[in-house]
Amino acid sequence: MMDASGSKYLSVFKPIDEELMAVNNPRGLPLSTDGEGLKKGTTVGEGALREVAASILDHPKGERRVVSGLHKGFNHPDGVKEKIGSLQMFMENNGSCEDMGPSSFPVDEVQKISVLNIRMANILQLCNHIKER
Repeated sequence: MMDASGSKYLSVFKPIDEELMAVNNPRGLPLSTDGEGLKKGTTVGEGALREVAASILDHPKGERRVVSGLHKGFNHPDGVKEKIGSLQMFMENNGSCEDMGPSSFPVDEVQKISVLNIRMANILQLCNHIKER
């Protein structure tokens, strides 16, 4: 979503039915055959709910919720333009964290991200990695 002048990004809307492996994904990726998302233990179409939950855990004060949006650019074969999804503030990209190195990140911020990932069950990938060793 752009500002009124159309020159600055303000937010990003992620429709539920356009998530990776979802029925209206605009990137042409294969559909999930069993309802599971790219990460084991996740369900296609629940990404917006997980993102709202992450926001609540990260910033417990204030109201967070799934929103509906209406735009002519939404991907839908029947021409439906109103969709439900998550709305997030747009942040400029400063590059990949792999390019910056570990010294670029304060230890307390890395710990916050780790705790959030554990609370959001993103630990599944870490557990799978540990099992492989």
